[in-house]
Amino acid sequence: MLLNEFDRRFLKLSELEDIACFLSYPFNDIDVESLAQKLHNFLNTTNIAELEEEILNIKCDINLKSMVSDSNFWKLICKDKYPNIWTIVVRFNAFFGSTYLCESAFSYMNAIKTKQRSQITDLHLESCLRIALSSYEPNFEKLAALMQCQVSSK
Repeated sequence: MLLNEFDRRFLKLSELEDIACFLSYPFNDIDVESLAQKLHNFLNTTNIAELEEEILNIKCDINLKSMVSDSNFWKLICKDKYPNIWTIVVRFNAFFGSTYLCESAFSYMNAIKTKQRSQITDLHLESCLRIALSSYEPNFEKLAALMQCQVSSK
């Protein structure tokens, strides 16, 4: 499944270039039909006519054009008004977050599995990685309150 996901995301990077250009500045002069086809291929579920309509509506929206300098531009777009474009933005932005997590996990794994710890089992390595990558912090006060003191039997 991982190989299929990598193929889906990274084999057609040249096709994603036009999508990236559109997402970085949606008001450039672009071929709407060609972009809609590429977005359709990227999303795999959307009607091309709906995509073309959403692209044109975004390009013609003066209110949106005035907010394009905002770094959170795509967060300002209404999900209900542009559902297909919104889905594409979310999926496209997920590329970069997942790459960061992969690189981070690899760095932690290199730090954990050193020459001195070369005999570490896969299960132990997986547990160490889970701890290193998790943002969970236990509530020690609550755990301590749940513990019962051992009293002497004398």
